[in-house]
Amino acid sequence: MNRRSAILKTLKTTILLLGGGLVALTCFTSCENFLKGADVKKQLDEQIAYANAPSCSVTFSAEGMGEFLGNKKETFKVGFASLVQFKVNAESYAFLGLEAVANNAEYTPLTDSVKFEEAEKDEKNGIYKYNVTILKDTKELLIRPTCLAFPEVVSYSPISGVEQYANTPIEITFSMPMEDPETTADQSLFKYPNVYLIYTDSVKNNHDMSAYFEEPVFDVEKKKLRLVPKSVQLSNFIGNTIPSIDIAISFASEIVVKKEGLTLPLKQNEKSNFKIRYKKDMEETPPEKKAFFATGDEIHLSDSPVFKNKKKT
Repeated sequence: MNRRSAILKTLKTTILLLGGGLVALTCFTSCENFLKGADVKKQLDEQIAYANAPSCSVTFSAEGMGEFLGNKKETFKVGFASLVQFKVNAESYAFLGLEAVANNAEYTPLTDSVKFEEAEKDEKNGIYKYNVTILKDTKELLIRPTCLAFPEVVSYSPISGVEQYANTPIEITFSMPMEDPETTADQSLFKYPNVYLIYTDSVKNNHDMSAYFEEPVFDVEKKKLRLVPKSVQLSNFIGNTIPSIDIAISFASEIVVKKEGLTLPLKQNEKSNFKIRYKKDMEETPPEKKAFFATGDEIHLSDSPVFKNKKKT
């Protein structure tokens, strides 16, 4: 009898446990369905709001600073974020961010109309992703990058490939001021050996020619660099054994410009790496003197030497 009672008691306990589990499972399922139902309602509400939101036509313009990854023109919904991706031209520009302007001739800034939130960036490959939200109903807007251009050599003189006198200076013009106005000669990055002057002889030996030039000097604006030969020493180096030498001018990677908290490297291209050909002769011809006078007669080049003396003043 005791054994039978024990079996019945165990069976009763099992039934109670199963019943409790079933109730709990039912409650859990009901709660889960309730939460799912709430999510579905939220999604439906968002879809309805998105459908009813005003539309804005957005044009993308990289302006030579890289490229937008996607369509050049899209339609955004006011109040809803859209992903925008931009790849910067990392050889020429430092990326600062994105900006929105009115897509008209004035390009009026729309700072209060658009919000940019950085989502992800891959600086190695120069790719930047932003969540862009139109805050106000704007019919036409333009999104473009804001970047800083790297400094570069825009011109140099004299020209390459033509023999120059040994006392001919080299002038190199940059796209922007390369130093602060108060930078001293000792503080300047533009000194040897950051400025390379190399002559390669016929057996491929490289000769550092910086000793044959004065120290580099900038103009007041810090945009034009002047390299003046020590003409006698340079002429003696060339001597009588060779008609001329080609001196290669280039710049070290240490040449940078500090701007808006960024370090901008000098852009390396054919204009920042060039050659000047020097011969041993020096230019010694003095400037030609010309007589100057004023006259009341009409001037013609054909008869300028025959003005009447009384008309000269």
